[in-house]
Amino acid sequence: MRSTFKYLGWFLLLFALYIGLILLHGTLTDFQPEEEISLEAVHEPSQEALTDSILSFTIWNVGYGGLGAESNFFYDSGNLLLSNGKMIRPTRELVEKNVEGMRTVARSVQSDFFLLQEVDRASRRSYYLDEFEAFGAELDGYGSWFAANYQAPRVPLPLLEPWRAYGKVHSGLATYSRVRPTGQTRIQLPGAFPWPTRIFQLDRCAAVLRFPHQNGRELVLINVHNSAYDKTGELKQ
Repeated sequence: MRSTFKYLGWFLLLFALYIGLILLHGTLTDFQPEEEISLEAVHEPSQEALTDSILSFTIWNVGYGGLGAESNFFYDSGNLLLSNGKMIRPTRELVEKNVEGMRTVARSVQSDFFLLQEVDRASRRSYYLDEFEAFGAELDGYGSWFAANYQAPRVPLPLLEPWRAYGKVHSGLATYSRVRPTGQTRIQLPGAFPWPTRIFQLDRCAAVLRFPHQNGRELVLINVHNSAYDKTGELKQ
């Protein structure tokens, strides 16, 4: 009996140390952006001002190329400890198929503006494919701007399956336009999770771009990715 308690004590000590190291690493590497950040154009647009009064917009949460009808994501069940046989990351084949679908949409849809959410640039869950560049490569003459809202060197979930951990994430909002904006800003949104939950969660933001029109007016474009669930989970239910 004494040896059983001894082994149990060692197990609890090691588990506490494991959790402590995760929290320490997460806290030290936590992405903490400023309230406002000026966004640099990754690619330059081809026009200086809007000329048409009728504009088209494509707004699309691409789910990092890994969420769709085939998905059964473990986090949707609210379990942070175990995956219970559910998907942690999609297969490479599924991600590549979905990214190719994104490229097809970019080639075939004629739109003045594309506002995309959950666009990965260098994430383990999407096999480090740069989806921002993949989509933009199909948009000749469009400028592009990226606002990061999920940046972590390692997301350790589910906690009891470290060998299958979610891993590195670099994701955010992608905006594409033929017209050059006069202002482009990443604005941090309120409502951050309390510590320690926030160190592995999205830092939600709005990408605000202002476009001049030749009639003297201005178009203010806001790209935002809101939470899928409310704080209490009532809307989820």
